[in-house]
Amino acid sequence: MIKFFRKIRQNLLLEGNTGKYLKYAIGEIVLVVIGILVALQLNNWNEDRKTKILEIEIYKEIKDDIMVSLEDLERGHSRYDKGIVNNARLRDHIINELPFDDSIARDLILADDDDQFFPKMSGFEALKSAGLETLSNDTLRQKIANLYELSFVRIIGMGRDKSPSRNFQFLKPYQKYLKLDKNNKKYRNYGEEDSVVYYKTIIKNYESLMKDDQLVKDLQEAIFLRIFKLRNYTSVIDKSNELILEIDEEVKRLEN
Repeated sequence: MIKFFRKIRQNLLLEGNTGKYLKYAIGEIVLVVIGILVALQLNNWNEDRKTKILEIEIYKEIKDDIMVSLEDLERGHSRYDKGIVNNARLRDHIINELPFDDSIARDLILADDDDQFFPKMSGFEALKSAGLETLSNDTLRQKIANLYELSFVRIIGMGRDKSPSRNFQFLKPYQKYLKLDKNNKKYRNYGEEDSVVYYKTIIKNYESLMKDDQLVKDLQEAIFLRIFKLRNYTSVIDKSNELILEIDEEVKRLEN
């Protein structure tokens, strides 16, 4: 093609037709410029397409991570919900001076039960690696950042492993009212053919337990703390579910 154009220019020069040569030269320049612009446009289109594909992939990975994290949040939510019931039942048993019940031992064993949230972060880490601006929807990008960097961090920070003050270790000393019933031997399987011996836990010094006003106060404090944690879990669960729906809508928009 280049030889063809060169031959045309040479023929025009040999003919001495300067006017036609200039017009042809200008036309050739215009064609080159148009070719460059078309190439740039195609390159930009290709880059935009790659960016959009990456954006969709990150959205999908973040959505999958949030769904996995939601399962952990819901387990923790259920744990605190049951913990409130257990603490309240033991507290009310003592306050109302009810007769001995085998369930007291179980409620006392679980009195200091707590949760630790472990969110799945790979999608958000991929986003940070690619650059937050990879997500073109400013509002959705901010919501995702807030979920991971504020809401999730808050839930992690109030967990049993992370919080020095908002856990239930103050109930641990009341394990003194528990003992193993060595005459009640049982077996628990932990493999296809393997099992381990364990003993039922029972209450000792029941009369002292029923007179322990500090235990009642600490159970009351534990209930309030569990309610606080439960409300935070509920809020983050709601935000996570809303964000999943918004990500779905954004992915549909980008794919169309």
